[in-house]
Amino acid sequence: MLDEHKFYTNQIITWTKKFFDSPGLDISDDNQDTVYGSRPDEVNAIVNGDIRTCLPDFSARNIVVEPNLYILGEAKTLNDYFKRQSEADNQMNVMINFLKKQPRPILIYSVPDSIVETIKNTLYSKLKKFDAENIKVEVIDQFFK
Repeated sequence: MLDEHKFYTNQIITWTKKFFDSPGLDISDDNQDTVYGSRPDEVNAIVNGDIRTCLPDFSARNIVVEPNLYILGEAKTLNDYFKRQSEADNQMNVMINFLKKQPRPILIYSVPDSIVETIKNTLYSKLKKFDAENIKVEVIDQFFK
């Protein structure tokens, strides 16, 4: 499962570099070495009146471009999504409520093709619920290149 999760995280990195690679792009992901690499920081947001926290699998920022770019990403295997549903739900809620306050927010999920539509529908529903339709959403699968 770890190798599969790493694969989906790498898909997010590939997508980000394909569309946003430029000087000033700072990428952090959970595949990097804990000592020498740059891993994502926890994200905090107020969700339904409570302060919530999550640890995304991926983050990227570029403060050199205007408006500043901020990307958060999550890699989900089938098992990860369905067996840890409450954690997955919290992650979506926190990342959406954090990102909606950023100048140029993007939320990307990398998942198996069999749940792409489920993830999209869930995310778009949450964007409406949290008045966060300024966030660009991308959901890619294992076939993205």
